[in-house]
Amino acid sequence: MEGEGKYEYMKLKDACIAVEQQVNFYGVVIDYSLPKPTKGKDMICTMTVADMSSPGLRVLVFGSKDHVPYVRALHDIIRFHRVRIDIHKGSPQAVASLGKASAFAVFDGGSGGSNEPYQISSNAFTFEEHDRRILDLMRAWRSTHLSKPLSTEYLVRIRDIKEPHSYFDLCCKVLHVSRLSDDCPTFVYVWDGTDSPATTSLPFVESPSLPLVTLRQFPSKGTVLQVVVDFASDEHGDWIPRVGSWVKFRNITSRNCGGKLEGVFTRDSKISILASDYPNVEEAERWYEHRLASAEAGLPENCPKPLLSLTVTDYDHVPYSSLREVLAWPQVTYKFRCLVRVRSANPPRAVDFCRCVNGQYVYQLQLTLEDPTAQIHAYLFAEDGERFFNGYPAARREAEDACLGALERSFSRLLCASDGLDTTPPYVSCCIKSYYVDKEQPWTSRRFRIFGTRFPG
Repeated sequence: MEGEGKYEYMKLKDACIAVEQQVNFYGVVIDYSLPKPTKGKDMICTMTVADMSSPGLRVLVFGSKDHVPYVRALHDIIRFHRVRIDIHKGSPQAVASLGKASAFAVFDGGSGGSNEPYQISSNAFTFEEHDRRILDLMRAWRSTHLSKPLSTEYLVRIRDIKEPHSYFDLCCKVLHVSRLSDDCPTFVYVWDGTDSPATTSLPFVESPSLPLVTLRQFPSKGTVLQVVVDFASDEHGDWIPRVGSWVKFRNITSRNCGGKLEGVFTRDSKISILASDYPNVEEAERWYEHRLASAEAGLPENCPKPLLSLTVTDYDHVPYSSLREVLAWPQVTYKFRCLVRVRSANPPRAVDFCRCVNGQYVYQLQLTLEDPTAQIHAYLFAEDGERFFNGYPAARREAEDACLGALERSFSRLLCASDGLDTTPPYVSCCIKSYYVDKEQPWTSRRFRIFGTRFPG
């Protein structure tokens, strides 16, 4: 690159062949893993840097916890002094030993970014005119050559995650982090605007809801994927990203946890912070804006198109709302139309759907509904239940009752539970109203009820 001033900086292609020598260079960080403990006292941080001469050079940085680089975002720029070039498995790599000889400085990689580094490893930091020229050159190259979204065979979006799934990478936004205590696992809730695929599990296990104040901060559409940290809390202390940041998970996996898709961050997983102008971030945000503006904004991505629902409603003119919108709605009482799956019923047997109230039998059951954004419990009661079941009257059911057999066959279609098959429940339209049962505590006593919906069976 340049040799004016106190230090001479090499292009990465030249540094790669300077084996067993100490070199200085600038590079754009294209891959980065947060520091981890070594078997000794040091931490190790690994990254890959690139410039206009080389697609990538792997760098290993050893140093104390307070001195290893903490790169804020991929595509930031790092300067190394006095790092050694070695050969590992036939490929060159750079090894920086902080506190002995090596030093670094990390700069914002964005156009117009400051020439003041946001982290340095030595108080003897210098910055000369040729450093400024190199930094300007690196920023210009970054903006023109690293502007396309990254695509690899391992990089997926939430909608592409299967279960069980092999290890994969995921670019996503951190919406919430939950860790109740040191003895509890850490849960990171992430989102990329897409909907997770339908999962199946017998039996279905209901998952706890997040607090209402948290749900109201989430986007209205798109699955929020829960990622659990699958190792002891003291092993991951500083890696937890800030809420609101975009990250790239590497080498994570997924599992079906009681019918709910869950990501798993293992000891072998890695995480990098992404800048707001990172190509994959910009692509995801543009895609979500397009989704919200489309005529099918209220529909789950994975529902059949054209939409074929097993039910009909009295309010087909009302736009669809996601269940997350239902839960986060600012008014206690409201009416919605949703496209959902029926995951379970309580009581589970059709013979028990009706109960005697004041000497008269009425429908009284609770359905667990879900879409890609949330789960809710909604009641079917009295005349709404009779209408839902296409006019089957509420009555005491006996095992030999012909109506009972028809009711069971009809309801099994909603759950896809016939013949014991483990299949995904179909999407159905339904009208849902929220209400409260205690005027003194309207929010804590809020309930949901299905109305204006008919299932022809």
